[in-house]
Amino acid sequence: MMNAHSAILSPFTLPNGVELKNRLMMAPMTTCSGYYDGTVGNELVEYYRERAGSMGTLIVECCFVDNRGMAFPGALGIDTDEKIAGLARIAQAIKAKDSKAIVQIYHGGRRADPMLIGGRKPVGPRRRPSAAERWPR
Repeated sequence: MMNAHSAILSPFTLPNGVELKNRLMMAPMTTCSGYYDGTVGNELVEYYRERAGSMGTLIVECCFVDNRGMAFPGALGIDTDEKIAGLARIAQAIKAKDSKAIVQIYHGGRRADPMLIGGRKPVGPRRRPSAAERWPR
């Protein structure tokens, strides 16, 4: 008979056939450790290598998907093919310890910092008025 602890620590197969060594996941934690252009450095690879192994899955921190979508300094990018090699190094470090890697993606939208996107105007939906602004009493 399985108890709660053995279920959490036992292997788990996803519907697509991928097997996780356990049900433990590391949530994405923004480290702000990317380089100014969104690329990956050695320190970040080691950060994930140290955390892999006991977790079945690690969700790598958010990566901006467009060069006008960086919302904070030190963010990782997944907006160009040139950034794939660095992200692959993170994935390889995680997979080397038999854990799975997932990457979280984002776009800063209208909240992107113009200073981080070359002084350009952020792109995104306009601010939506609140219900109180739309229907004043």
